Amino acid sequence: MRLRVEYKKGQEIKYLSHLQLMRLVERVLRRAQIPYALSEGFSPHIKLSLGTVLPVGVWGVREYFDLELTREIPPGQFMEAVNRVAPTGFEVRRAKIISDKAPSLQAQVNAAVYCLVLKPGVEEERARATLEDVMRGEKLMVPKRGSATEEKDLRPGIYRLSLGKEEGVLVILALVSSGSKDNIRPDELVLCLEDRGLAGAFADVYRMANYWRQPDGSLSSPLDLEKV
Repeated sequence: MRLRVEYKKGQEIKYLSHLQLMRLVERVLRRAQIPYALSEGFSPHIKLSLGTVLPVGVWGVREYFDLELTREIPPGQFMEAVNRVAPTGFEVRRAKIISDKAPSLQAQVNAAVYCLVLKPGVEEERARATLEDVMRGEKLMVPKRGSATEEKDLRPGIYRLSLGKEEGVLVILALVSSGSKDNIRPDELVLCLEDRGLAGAFADVYRMANYWRQPDGSLSSPLDLEKV
């Protein structure tokens, strides 16, 4: 049996690396006494596959992992057992049984929405002008840092940039490519926007969701593959 799980990686654990997060999930599964499957070999490990990597310092609202089980367990029971023992900052939000033949998360997730939270006092006109400038341009080169010798153009991987408000604070919602050759890292996007007129304007960055972006541009959740 294979379970696909939607979880939140909260601000409390945003500085965990991908490997540290994997170990946290494994510990939680053991404490919850989930009947997970183990790999074969000299050093067996839980058959667990996390989705696209979150950079250290970035938290996520709708993240995903796939888990193989040795026997069927109702998704609701799984969620209750895991959340009962989970540490602060980690919360299972949804779970669903999927086919053993379903594509992996790495094969499905190819887009993400990041929320770039602006500091109080940043002018809306200033932010809007920057976004319009970026979307009009054919290229968006990442400023060189440290020993980097190759430039990277983010523009092909930026599908949409929009300005909104969250609890009265201005935010930039960025729909971008994820997990492919045009993969957009949020820190690189922030660097580019700072270079284009928003220097020192960002207070926080988090990933709102991961999606499968279809050829027609529609978005589907990797959990239910329903258009959103």
